[in-house]
Amino acid sequence: MKQVFKIFILVAFCILTIFGCANRGSGPQGGPKDTTPPQLLKCTPENGSTNVSTNKIQLTFDEIVLVQSTFEKVLISPPQTSMAVIKASGHKVNVELQDTLKPNTTYTIDFTTAIVDNNERNELDGFTFSFATGDFIDTLKLSGTIVDAETLTPMPNLIVGIHSNLHDTAFISLPFDRITKTNDEGKFTINNIREGEYNVFALADIGNNYYFDIPTEQIAFSDSTYTPTCTTKITYDTISHYAVIDSINNIVDSTQIIIDSIVTKYHSTYAPDDVILFAFIEKNTRQYLVKSDRKERHKLTLEFAMQSDTLPTLKPLNIEDSAFTYLLQTSINKDTLTYWLTDTLLWTKDTISVEMTYEKRDDSIYWQTDTINFVYREPRTNKKNQKEEDVQVLHQTIKTNTSTSFDVYMPIEISFDIPTNLTENDTTSYLLQEKIDTNWITIPASIEKTDSMGLHYKIWHEWKPATEYQLTLDSALFTSFIGLATKEEVFKIKTKSLEEYSVLIFELSKYTGKEVIQIITKDDKVIKQLPATEQKIKFEHIKPDTYYARLFIDENGNGKWDTGNYKEKRQAEKIYYYPYDIELRAFWDVEEVWNVDEVPILEQKPKELIKTKK
Repeated sequence: MKQVFKIFILVAFCILTIFGCANRGSGPQGGPKDTTPPQLLKCTPENGSTNVSTNKIQLTFDEIVLVQSTFEKVLISPPQTSMAVIKASGHKVNVELQDTLKPNTTYTIDFTTAIVDNNERNELDGFTFSFATGDFIDTLKLSGTIVDAETLTPMPNLIVGIHSNLHDTAFISLPFDRITKTNDEGKFTINNIREGEYNVFALADIGNNYYFDIPTEQIAFSDSTYTPTCTTKITYDTISHYAVIDSINNIVDSTQIIIDSIVTKYHSTYAPDDVILFAFIEKNTRQYLVKSDRKERHKLTLEFAMQSDTLPTLKPLNIEDSAFTYLLQTSINKDTLTYWLTDTLLWTKDTISVEMTYEKRDDSIYWQTDTINFVYREPRTNKKNQKEEDVQVLHQTIKTNTSTSFDVYMPIEISFDIPTNLTENDTTSYLLQEKIDTNWITIPASIEKTDSMGLHYKIWHEWKPATEYQLTLDSALFTSFIGLATKEEVFKIKTKSLEEYSVLIFELSKYTGKEVIQIITKDDKVIKQLPATEQKIKFEHIKPDTYYARLFIDENGNGKWDTGNYKEKRQAEKIYYYPYDIELRAFWDVEEVWNVDEVPILEQKPKELIKTKK
């Protein structure tokens, strides 16, 4: 019996042991995650080979690899007319160039981050393969940075190329000699350059042809030529060996010096390595119709690529000529035209068709005639729950900027959604009053129309800080172009006190009179702008906050930043950033001295403002 009990105990122990081991985990746990990129084992032909005649390259790695986004990531210099065929197969990457190889030329295939391993997608970053069809490999380099001309933001993913052809037409008609791309910091290095003199360009290559032929492509160009060089510096290091060895080569005393050796080191420096190019998009010089729409029944809109001094002519096709009456509004830039339909019967037509003749411009100027259909589509609304009185318009609505926290430097602004006329402009139909003690005292005021259509009006007054005002507008003071009148309105206003504002003063160390200073937010939004009419520029009535500043050189004196033009060899107007943030507190005056050349241009823009461009 005892023997049976012992056997039972032994079997139970074995079962418990087995289940205990089985429950320690759900299966094989594996080792640490693979973070090692693929390792290159072999190249055919060898990397750096000369006198190469084959257009096929094979790369062998230590694991299964993939090639990702070859069109975007792989760059071949000289740039290829026909796209190379690049395929991964197991441990190998095969490259076949489709263009005929040029004699005595160094070819460079920059894979950037295209090659990854199959399992974890670890990137082989920065791998470059080079070979030459001649007797030697060109080894010179040229480096620099591309930034946006208007914001000094680093420009990633721009093609950077060089031309040994120094004629102005090379950039607009010939592919680059050699290319690379900017990284996320806007930096670039062009490798394997032959000795010579070069122009440097950058291009957002929409046409994928490696030259500037589309007006909307962002570009950058150098004002001077560059001659790449390499300087080699030789240094010598002494290495001392500590040992005393007996007759059978055993170390018996490692504290004594018995031998010194000199090691020669070579350091190569490539120049230029500090090229800075400022990228911009040229002002459009082509005229064409961008779009036409009819978002509201009572107005038609035409948007053109640029302004024109000659207005288009519209001939109605599905209505009588006499019924096609309108008020024409032009935008400030004269590139957008709005036709306010004055005949309300036209509003009932879902489609208005016109024949439009306008001045078109590309390589030449000519007249273009198009048929335009202005279609109105009713917005989606819950008509079942919408009562008739909810949509019936009885009065013309007035919009104003009045508030109980009104800025002392602002005028009162009155605006309308549709063209509206001021019926009469005298103080019998409107009153502006100031509260003194408990009394409302009438003060002088005049309403000023600020656009041709009557969409915007202003009332200017020199406001007192921390004071109450009241604006009263009589009924029918304004009447819209369709006959709707405004109703009587009373608007309460209370101005801010001066203690709620800050003052910022800039003193320019280098003053030319062409400077324009902008106060900007952390989003690069301009809140105030003043021309530098003197060496000290004073910004008043600024809301307390943290701000930044930038300055541009207004070369043509038009008060706004202007882009560049390649054919005119004109760079975009220069931009500088104040290198530090500026904290403004209520009722404080802050004065800063600004030397635009004190900090290098690439280090001026505060880090808080730098957002990578796409």
